Amino acid sequence: MALGSTGTFAVSGMFLGNSSKASGGGIAVFGSANVTLKASIITGNTAWGGSAYGGGLSNFSSTPVILIGTKITGNTASSEPNIHGATA
Repeated sequence: MALGSTGTFAVSGMFLGNSSKASGGGIAVFGSANVTLKASIITGNTAWGGSAYGGGLSNFSSTPVILIGTKITGNTASSEPNIHGATA
């Protein structure tokens, strides 16, 4: 799931698993998007390629992704298998 360059995204109670992308296997956040993940699970995702970051979550945004009661575990990538980028 890629979240766009602007806007506010709030997700609650989501399960995201078994996805594969170049970076942000589960979720990739770009630009100045504001993202909050609440009571969610991100697991079993893969970021592939030579510069693969964040198998579960890759945040390229200028603001941190806010995690509330969210589990990001069991993901794979060549660099930072679960989380890449700023979170709070």
